[in-house]
This record gives sequence, structure tokens and C-alpha cells, in this order.
Amino acid sequence: MIYIGLTGWGDHDSLYTDVTKAREKLSENSSHFPIVELDASFYAIQPLRNALKWIRETPETFRFVIKAYQGMTKHIRTDNSKETISGMFQAFIESLKPFQDADKLSMVLFQFPPWFDCTRENVTYLRYCKKMMGDIPVALEFRNQSWFNDKHRDSTIAFMEENGWIHSIADEPQAGEGSIPIVLEATNSDLTLIRMHGRNVHGWTKPKNADTDWRDVRYLYKYN
Repeated sequence: MIYIGLTGWGDHDSLYTDVTKAREKLSENSSHFPIVELDASFYAIQPLRNALKWIRETPETFRFVIKAYQGMTKHIRTDNSKETISGMFQAFIESLKPFQDADKLSMVLFQFPPWFDCTRENVTYLRYCKKMMGDIPVALEFRNQSWFNDKHRDSTIAFMEENGWIHSIADEPQAGEGSIPIVLEATNSDLTLIRMHGRNVHGWTKPKNADTDWRDVRYLYKYN
């Protein structure tokens, strides 16, 4: 079974009419697609009321790919004490319960930043993440080429297979160390995630500008 969906439901104006209200967009989105990537969870661990609202607004068979909180993927600096990191994971896992109870959680996506390279320390942290998430399906996406260079490619795939990670395959501009090549390898017998970022190298590397929506530039690309 192949599920096709969008990242978020608020930024795709061509999907909605001029009179579609913001609160109606998820419902409208879910009438076109069977799945969506929830990225609000990346910026903040979502309160249960939000999860319950989103579940009510979508069909029974609808699914969510939920992005891991940015503190869990080292996009932001946090207190590195074991208590703080453990508490962050526990709060995030608690926020997933409504989706699990409604059978609407497809997977959690751990997308790591360009500076998260292939080192022993980072491999150890990936093992920790997987252990903390328990039986929850988790996908892994890198943004640093070192994981898939000639030296590490096979061992990276083997690591994901051995530790139960779902491979998040990215089609994205090849813009140096902070981007990864397409590696068409499934590491989980049940699920694979493919994220289509486009191939707009200029937009991918353009600095964020407060005067424009950076997504409009970064992902400006049309697939055939």
C-alpha cells in the first residue's frame, strides 16, 4: 500500500478555496489525502487537546507521520543532563497517546540537522533514541553526507536494519555536505518513508529571509 500526503496542512494554498478557514484546512486536506506529516510537533511538544482536535477532524483511516521535537534531534541546544533528555522524550511520547489510541499514528520521524555527522557519539545517541521510543515506529532521516559516503553507506544501512529504524529516503538538492544522496534501500519490512523535497539547489542553500516565506523558495520545484 502506498500512501501519498503533504507536509502540514496550512501552507498549501492551491489545495483550498479562497473561503476555506484555517480551522477547516486539516479536514479539507484529509478529504484529498490519506496521510499527513505533522510538523508542529517539531517546534513544540503538542498538548493533548491539539491531538484530540486533529483526530476528530480526520477520517477513521487517516494517518499521521509526526516529526520528533527539535530538542530530541539536537536542532536546538538543551540541558544535556539525563533527567532533562529523558523528561523531554517522556513528554513527547505522552503526546502521541491519542494518535496511538485512535490507530492514527503511522510513524515518528527523527530528522537530524546538517551538523549531525557520522561519529561514534552520534551513533550512541541514535541507539538511545530508539531505546527511549520503545515499540513506536520511528523513521530516520539524515542531513549530513557522511552517513552515506563510500566508507559508511553500507554500515549506516545495516545499523538502521539492526536497530529497527525505518529509512526516510530523501530526494533533495545535492548541495554539499549538508544534503544526502538518494539511497534506495528499505531497512524495515513494513514501512518506508520517502520525502520529496525537490531539486532546487538555489532555494535549498538560500539563507532564510524574514521578509519572505523561506519554504516558498526552498521547495520551489515541480515534479513531472
